[in-house]
Amino acid sequence: MRTAAAKYEEIVKCIGCCKETRESGLRQESDSRVRSSMATNKEVLEWWKWESIGAACEPKCGGYRCGACQPGGKEMTLAEEKELERIKEGLSYVASDHHIDAPHWDASYPWTEDPASLQINREAVMATFLRTEKRLLKQPEWRTAYGEQVHEMVRRGAAVRLTPEEIQEWKGSVWYVSHLVAPNPHSVTTPVRLVWNSSQAFKGVSMNDLLLKGPDVLNPIRAVLLRFWTGEHAALGDITKMYNSVWLKDRERHLHRFLWRDNPEEDIGSTPSRG
Repeated sequence: MRTAAAKYEEIVKCIGCCKETRESGLRQESDSRVRSSMATNKEVLEWWKWESIGAACEPKCGGYRCGACQPGGKEMTLAEEKELERIKEGLSYVASDHHIDAPHWDASYPWTEDPASLQINREAVMATFLRTEKRLLKQPEWRTAYGEQVHEMVRRGAAVRLTPEEIQEWKGSVWYVSHLVAPNPHSVTTPVRLVWNSSQAFKGVSMNDLLLKGPDVLNPIRAVLLRFWTGEHAALGDITKMYNSVWLKDRERHLHRFLWRDNPEEDIGSTPSRG
């Protein structure tokens, strides 16, 4: 395939009648001018971008000097590729360890700096939790569905309730992740969902600020469409609770603590998320 660039212009002609031509009954063309249409050019370039299905030449600057090119037809820049390698280095597949006897993945996060710089944000997250709890108390159905999601995480082993002794003995970094109510009106069985907010900042810093983001590893829609066209059948799969199926190493576990209690009369507990 080949792409090309072109400049599109609109030709606007003004047909006027001056005094002399009106008297003679003759018409003449005058005041011809060329006007570039930005809207038209933008629409054409956007159409050309999709029509080329990603066949544009890379790198654009030459020599990969800008660091933003996608060499070799990859869907990531050089910087994103380096971040992806850092993320992969933090993943390890083990047959068994002190977490569980079954084979599983362990993960450590790609920190841009030591998470020890994070200050304990328990009081700020507690304020968020109390607001969430107050909202749930006004909607009994929401409260039941929301609490069931927390208990389901504990039953699956995706979260473990910390004892006061474990909290006291841990000497490493600590960070609390807040969770919020997300109404889900299209579902009858789950009217609300529990969502995590790792972007909540405390004293100007959030946990996400200290993490490498990496590239977008989702399949480009154009690639998915092309693969659909090449065959007669397509298959779709999903991993249930995928984000809770990867074990976090001990440091990351305590950087994923969250607060919960089943009713306002109980003490607020601290629970680290495993994945």
